[in-house]
Amino acid sequence: MPPPCPSLSHTRLLAGTWLLAVLLFGWTSWHHEMWMDEISVWQLAVESGSWRELIDNTRGLGQHPLWFFLIYPLSRLTPSPGIMQGLQVLLYSVSAGLVLFKSPWSLSNRILLPFGFLIIFEYGIINRHYGLTVLFLLLSCHLLNERSLQKPTLFFLSLSGLVLSGLFASFLAAGLMVCHWLILHSRGQSWKTLPFFNSPSSLAGSLCLFLSLALCVWYLLGGHATDATTFDQPLDLAQFFRTWGAVGTSLFPVPGLTASFWNTNLLSSPSLQILLGLFLAGYFLMAFRSHTPTFGLLLSGGGLIFAFLFAVQY
Repeated sequence: MPPPCPSLSHTRLLAGTWLLAVLLFGWTSWHHEMWMDEISVWQLAVESGSWRELIDNTRGLGQHPLWFFLIYPLSRLTPSPGIMQGLQVLLYSVSAGLVLFKSPWSLSNRILLPFGFLIIFEYGIINRHYGLTVLFLLLSCHLLNERSLQKPTLFFLSLSGLVLSGLFASFLAAGLMVCHWLILHSRGQSWKTLPFFNSPSSLAGSLCLFLSLALCVWYLLGGHATDATTFDQPLDLAQFFRTWGAVGTSLFPVPGLTASFWNTNLLSSPSLQILLGLFLAGYFLMAFRSHTPTFGLLLSGGGLIFAFLFAVQY
């Protein structure tokens, strides 16, 4: 859905909201005392004498590489980690601009969302890779339109950034790819019928997406952690699946599988669990009938994560 065409007064209101949001973000970020997990990334970049050394020091930490790759050149410009806050202000400014000027939501939602706790603090002021995920997710959703069906280069490049920004962002990228396919399928098309394989730019975008995914797999599963802290531990796949498998299981109202998780006080009866399961099934069916891409993103970006972890654990 394209964003609504704002009037001149709405444009001024959105511009003023954007300026206020950026100033508030900058002021709060300037007064934010960095946490250990923020500083640890900076220290890894500072102590790395070359790009190769940076890769050796950060492989196996369980994080995707893009945030390290952005911090490293900044660490060569100044010894102060405060420059990371400037980078976060830039990322937030673009994200807030996408929400305010390019999103299809109502005017009130667009004005309020940039001031939400998650987007302005947890995913913004905290100097971690979350701001990158928000930016590339918003950008990918914006590029997922009619134009991306014919010229998907920018869409694939944005998905590449999403994959490089974080692990669960990669699942969201997979969900957006499913949305892309669902839109094509609903129009009686397929990837092979589009100028996808014939366009050099489209081939370059798809190749970049594939290489980004391969780089992240290589980055996560190899190397060793040289500065493992409470927040940055070597990726233990078995522990990862056990932990998130338990979380995923707790979200599924399946009788007999949620006996030891947090939602059992609300779903103590198997009958209630079955009723809630039917309700969720009906909700997803309604979402599919009303808005196919939304259903694809919900099912693929969220359900795929937990279904995969559930299958691995059990």
